[in-house]
Amino acid sequence: MKPDTVSIVGGLGRMGALMARIFRQAGLEVAIHDAAHRPIDWMEAARADLVLIAVPIPVVQEVIENLGPHTRPDGVVIDIASLKEIPVKSMLEHCRGEVIGSHPLFGPAVSSLQDQIVFVHPARSEHWYPWFCAFLEERGARVIDIEPARHDRLMSRVQLLRHLFLFCFGRSLMRLDFDLKDEMPLSGPWFKELVGMLDHQLGQAPELYADLTVHNPAAEEVAGEFLKAADEVAGLFCMRDRSKIVELINDVSSYLQTAATGRGASPAPPTAGRLRTPEQTA
Repeated sequence: MKPDTVSIVGGLGRMGALMARIFRQAGLEVAIHDAAHRPIDWMEAARADLVLIAVPIPVVQEVIENLGPHTRPDGVVIDIASLKEIPVKSMLEHCRGEVIGSHPLFGPAVSSLQDQIVFVHPARSEHWYPWFCAFLEERGARVIDIEPARHDRLMSRVQLLRHLFLFCFGRSLMRLDFDLKDEMPLSGPWFKELVGMLDHQLGQAPELYADLTVHNPAAEEVAGEFLKAADEVAGLFCMRDRSKIVELINDVSSYLQTAATGRGASPAPPTAGRLRTPEQTA
């Protein structure tokens, strides 16, 4: 079972265009529907066997509400938003056929799905879910089945915490008047790696980071804990309390060692294949 036709709403965006290319390389017929080109005919967009929603987070709910009543009872709607609770709930409420929540954990610059993580959730899907997972796995993706709430909480850690750290790092360089041209060559490899990570992160649209922050319900919790940690560490540095600094570093080191070798730790993940999160295998 595979779709004869695919519609991509938001297909002119970078992620939508990437998914269109992947589907076309597989020999599927793909139609693009994007308000950047012309007003979307929702009935036309919903005619396909598979409808993929690839729009920015702020408009995903509006798109689902407009599209949903026209969807086919025998078709499937899949969204690829970076957050999952809101779009999955909306698709279940408004779409008539099967519903799958998905989040490709990579940007549009990738050349293939090989070794890339794709989160999926079969919100209401029996027939299309196995096909979609197999489609991704055949192209080398690591498919991870995860509940929407668990996904969004995880993203608040692995995405928002990284954003906080790197943007604060960059802001600090600005305020310290660090000369990237003259002083960067005098720095060590770890520092250069951090600057490279910041530069890579800044390659994405700033609106994306703003949307991930504004719409993730755990953002305030993560930001609050980051501020507490920064205040604690900076306070010890300012007090020049050597013993306390050593104690803090040892605490963090113990945490990492426990996380790597302690109870519940997982071995290195495979390069391909479907995984389930711990609560789904318990």
